Amino acid sequence: MNKLLFPLILLALLFNISLTAQEKVQIPMTSLTITLTDGYELFGSSPTISNKDFGIAFMEMRGVKFSEQVGGFDNIEEDYAQKGVDVQNQERGKLGKYDALFMTINSDPPLYQIFFGDDNFCAMANIGANDPKMKIDETKIKEVLSSIAYVENGNTAVDEQAGFIMMEEDKNWRFKSYMSNTFAFDSNENEDMIMITQLPSRGMKAEKKEMANQFTDNFSAEFPDLKVMEEGDWNTNKLNGYRSIIDLHGSGKMELLFMYSFNNDNLIFVFQGIGKENNVDTIKQYELFLNNLNVK
Repeated sequence: MNKLLFPLILLALLFNISLTAQEKVQIPMTSLTITLTDGYELFGSSPTISNKDFGIAFMEMRGVKFSEQVGGFDNIEEDYAQKGVDVQNQERGKLGKYDALFMTINSDPPLYQIFFGDDNFCAMANIGANDPKMKIDETKIKEVLSSIAYVENGNTAVDEQAGFIMMEEDKNWRFKSYMSNTFAFDSNENEDMIMITQLPSRGMKAEKKEMANQFTDNFSAEFPDLKVMEEGDWNTNKLNGYRSIIDLHGSGKMELLFMYSFNNDNLIFVFQGIGKENNVDTIKQYELFLNNLNVK
């Protein structure tokens, strides 16, 4: 896993709600449990707990091990700085029974981030203050989160959190990881990869094309010479969507971007197939994968 993983998942989710509770709960969309204290309660069905002062948003990166990310922490301040984020302080330590990295971010309102995990998982807690003038009591936050526990149930993130289903087992691909609303798959045959990002949908017909164009613009920042070879409406046996086939134009690493946007009633999905070679066979493998997908 690339050490640049973490700068891609900067979150600043702030909430203003006052509730009281004290019980062991499952944090939605994660395999994490916690005993709620100090007025914290789950914030709806999102992976967040909050009280009158702070919101704590969690992200579990399935398929990613904290122990394999430790080396990347050495340059995290520099990586954040490239994104315009000022890390005031960072320290290694423990969050409950797990190894952790604690970071104080210079922002308005204040932000505090904790990466934690072990050989089985990696997760992040993003702590934001409701009042921009309020100083985050880092010692108190560590106490609130000290009961955090990872409880694996054997299901993958695709089983529990995806708004799509694979109708049949696909032995050509293996699920790799889930983070920041994106499911990643690796090919069992070559270096090709697939990412499926799911986001809230507005339910508008034009949205699929708009989303495809937005993702194309994002890729153009890394591949400035990319060329859109083909784009337009395209359907599988189960899905109606918008497809773009893009030549990454001599990047030297990956040559093809096969992008397909589709949706259900509540979510929009952006399929991104990234191929080592731009040819008919590579395009065909992504079409086969999509023909095995349906929405829930």
